[in-house]
Amino acid sequence: MNPRSTSDPSFAARLRAVLFGSRQRIVAWLGSAAVAAALGVLAITGLARSERGAGGVVLAAESQDQDPPLDVEGFLALERRLAEERQSRAQAMLDRLWPGRAFVTVGVERDPRWTTSAERIQPDSPALVSDERPDGGAGGRRRAYEPFSGERETRLIAPELRRVSAALVLDSTIARDGTQQRRIVDAVKKAIGPVQGQDPDVEVLVESFPQASVVKPARRASPLVDHTADLAVFLGSVAIAALGVAWFWIRRAKRRRAVIAEPVAPAPASSPPAETPRGRRSAIEDSIQKDPVFASRLVESWMAEGRT
Repeated sequence: MNPRSTSDPSFAARLRAVLFGSRQRIVAWLGSAAVAAALGVLAITGLARSERGAGGVVLAAESQDQDPPLDVEGFLALERRLAEERQSRAQAMLDRLWPGRAFVTVGVERDPRWTTSAERIQPDSPALVSDERPDGGAGGRRRAYEPFSGERETRLIAPELRRVSAALVLDSTIARDGTQQRRIVDAVKKAIGPVQGQDPDVEVLVESFPQASVVKPARRASPLVDHTADLAVFLGSVAIAALGVAWFWIRRAKRRRAVIAEPVAPAPASSPPAETPRGRRSAIEDSIQKDPVFASRLVESWMAEGRT
């Protein structure tokens, strides 16, 4: 049997097919190896640190998310709460030392970035998951191993403080010179507290506060005392009016008795009506009706004459 010539078309076609298939397999194998090597290099260069533990190698990586957190309202509420706490401490100190002469407002700015840390565990050897031994005592022990790897992720919930600022308004009476003003600013900084080892930024404004007059609170009397005072005023007014009326009638009675006791002389015919007692009485009554003030003055004059 003669060997087949290489010039046979069918043989050449089969040879080309074998070589082409082998080349494809080699290219595919090389491509897979290159991809695996590239992934390994990326994984190694992307890790921040490598630590060896009891169960294997711990590969840890840290990353920072530049986007703001999802709970924006909670983040802003946390900033407001921290600002109110620091402001209340500083304002309480100012109220004790300079009441009504200094006011402070505090603002807090936190880092909006969220820090994420991840750890991946790669064991040096497969982990032992079961250990069995026959009851008879003879024979060997059967153990089952299984490779184990895991990933742990930790998220930092409370970002750190970035900046704390304060606005301080002082009355000109307590900030007469720079030394006193620096003392007040230092006290406010200590009350607010440092941020990352640095004092907060404090802006100072000196103004002249209006001088409010201090009014002592009036003593509140009981309702019984109020009613008693009103009753006393009313009774006093009534008593004065009664005395005035009584004095008027007494004086009038005395004058009437004096007129009756005197002998009645014939009045001249030419005397005017106003000079007679009845005429004078009519004139007085007309004057009282026209001018009520005249009556009060008349009573006062009579009372003065009675005292003398």
